[in-house]
Amino acid sequence: MQSEIITQKNGKGIFDRKAWLTESKKLYLPTKLLRSEGDQNRSFFLCSNKKSPVVYEYLDIASATDKTSRLMLGYAFEMLLKSAILLMNLGAQKDAIDFKYRDYGHKLDRMAIDLEFSLTVDELKLLQIASQYIVLQARYPIGKVNDDGYLAELNKRNI
Repeated sequence: MQSEIITQKNGKGIFDRKAWLTESKKLYLPTKLLRSEGDQNRSFFLCSNKKSPVVYEYLDIASATDKTSRLMLGYAFEMLLKSAILLMNLGAQKDAIDFKYRDYGHKLDRMAIDLEFSLTVDELKLLQIASQYIVLQARYPIGKVNDDGYLAELNKRNI
């Protein structure tokens, strides 16, 4: 029954607006913990003897927690926006919502525009950056780059 109206108060799974909100919170809370851990390791690095081998561990932890927290924060925003899309499409049929979610993918800025949020250019740019982290930058190693550009791209990401 694909034409069944599912975006009602009692939707289930991806059609349950409250489930999207709950999932967003579950992603946001560990993001804060990861950021805190990364900041702490950045401080350890700044205060440590730069010749000590443990320095590299501080940098690795700071870099890894930053990357992972950006991915999770992007997902948390996505969950909030998709919850709002369900609210905006209250009474829609399953096929329509399925199509919308597939069409949006991870394009957070597009969702925000369609939801008619009054965001600044900088806020929309942040959503675009979050989308890039979800899709590529925080999920995969650096893609195809020539040998000369690899370190520059790696440093750009880590900064």
